[in-house]
Amino acid sequence: MNETILRKTKPSIFVFATLLAVTAAKSTLAQNVNISDAIAQEGNPLTFDLTLSTPSTGNIVLNLNTTDINAAGNIDYQNNNFQFSIDGGTNFQPGGGTNGTEITIPSGVTNIQVQIDSIADSNLELDETFTLRVANLVSGTVDNITDTGTGTIADFNSTSVSCPTPSVLIIGNPSRRSLYDLTNATIDPGTPITGLDPGVTLNATGFNIIDRYFYGLEDVNGDRSLYRFDSFGNALKLGEIASLNFGRYNSGDIDLDGYYYASNSGRTLIEVLDLNPNRSTYLTKIATITSPITLSSDLAVSPIDNRIYFIRNNRDLWSLEIDLATQSVISSINFGQTNFPGTTSVATGAAFFDVDGNFYAYNNRTGDLLRFPTQPTVSTTGQFIGQGSIVNNNDGTRCSIAPVVPTLTAPELILVKRIAAINGNILTNGGQDLSIFNNDFNDLNDNNPNWPTPLNTFLRGGINGGLVRPGDEVEYIIYFLSSGVGAVRNVKICSVLPTNTNFVADAFGINSGIALANSNSILPIAPTDLLTNNINDDRGNFYPPFSQTPDVCKDPNNLTNPLTAANNTNGAVVVNVVSDPVILDNAIAPGNPANSYGFIRFKVRIE
Repeated sequence: MNETILRKTKPSIFVFATLLAVTAAKSTLAQNVNISDAIAQEGNPLTFDLTLSTPSTGNIVLNLNTTDINAAGNIDYQNNNFQFSIDGGTNFQPGGGTNGTEITIPSGVTNIQVQIDSIADSNLELDETFTLRVANLVSGTVDNITDTGTGTIADFNSTSVSCPTPSVLIIGNPSRRSLYDLTNATIDPGTPITGLDPGVTLNATGFNIIDRYFYGLEDVNGDRSLYRFDSFGNALKLGEIASLNFGRYNSGDIDLDGYYYASNSGRTLIEVLDLNPNRSTYLTKIATITSPITLSSDLAVSPIDNRIYFIRNNRDLWSLEIDLATQSVISSINFGQTNFPGTTSVATGAAFFDVDGNFYAYNNRTGDLLRFPTQPTVSTTGQFIGQGSIVNNNDGTRCSIAPVVPTLTAPELILVKRIAAINGNILTNGGQDLSIFNNDFNDLNDNNPNWPTPLNTFLRGGINGGLVRPGDEVEYIIYFLSSGVGAVRNVKICSVLPTNTNFVADAFGINSGIALANSNSILPIAPTDLLTNNINDDRGNFYPPFSQTPDVCKDPNNLTNPLTAANNTNGAVVVNVVSDPVILDNAIAPGNPANSYGFIRFKVRIE
């Protein structure tokens, strides 16, 4: 019997719990030093919080050092000459000692900030990480200096941090101002955009990789207001950009450096706003460019050559190279007519790129979505991706360096893991609200449009459980969704328990530490089956520490390898969700059919 082993399962399903709960498993000694994690865009300083568990009666001097993970000291970040602040980050002073790595915590102070400079480069690369720790105690009294913090340098082109969604389409009609997913050219009801002024529609949208938000301008005559919004349709009005020339905009995109190019059909002017918060010109217009050709459709900026591409009404594909320093077009190319179906003119109201430099254009008048290669050479023969609805007053955009999302052609199961409760409570000590949906921007799985709604009910839980103590109980919930084409069969799900935890064997009753929710008739909000812990007794199985687990369980330290008995140090929960002839039907809409969705719950106790 073949088993479906969760083709889309992310590695985090096996290590997620360690990252969530153990953030709080700090030493309970009388005096220790805790070091927070830090993240910053490349070229900006990383700020770590160093905290004493209790105030000291005298000065404490600590010598700090760093350890490379995949970042290189003095190449990607400065591993000496640190700075620290004792007033909450208002003023920083240089570190002491030979290498500038010694920091002083004055008497009575329990929290300071340490800044480490990251070093910018022009490479297209993954996020880079290193750890910060106390190398030794120079003077004063501290019981525990073993804690470490992880510093993450987020590259401008990082997909793991900066791309929360594949592609979207904005419908401009005020009664349908919604966010639409264009992946595979399917348009579903989407999420209404909230936070807009009455009667406002958005257009000229773009995705800003610098801060991971979408931006759009009001498509209303006379108003030049700029909005920021996320992939869930929550919008924030940033105010009017008075220096803009036009009263409305319907064509726009943002390049990888945070420059926002906006124009309008029938115009030759392209205006450029700065949306990079690391520059002094942030949220101001910095250039006005005159195009040699009138724009008549949406535009998109290539992540490969930084040129602007658009298709005019007569089907011609154009490209412009812009020099912001001289505010001019230094190269314009007409590649000729594209192969959009039909004989009438086109209105490509949505245009965007993928990480490989493929240009996508959506014809509002037919709903056809075509993909045109631009690397290494430009082709006007587009590949037909699919057909959506006939729309108007719309715009489309995409995080241009997100991976290409393939068309789904097979059964597929996706997983999302969350913390459901701490000691039975939804409130945490310094963590997230566990009673609502918390988006993980590093994982597209929780953005799938077929999760049942509202997400606060059917995908609730936290990513960060906050501070916990030995003896606390943490309840985990693993949501699953059949999201591909066709039903999934013979599904087993394994969750390896994180370090420093023990399985709560009687969480749901005597010898019942596992709960399953899945139904053919209703969307469950509570478990439908309470399972025993006995191996092969029912669908629930707990494999104790140092016992052999099924192959579906993977080694958290190397997810390509099965979990061996020797590496099963804390135990593993395994649930046989369905076995032939029972199946999980694939979702065709949010929560439809009901058995496409379900979840597993179990608890661990912090050692």
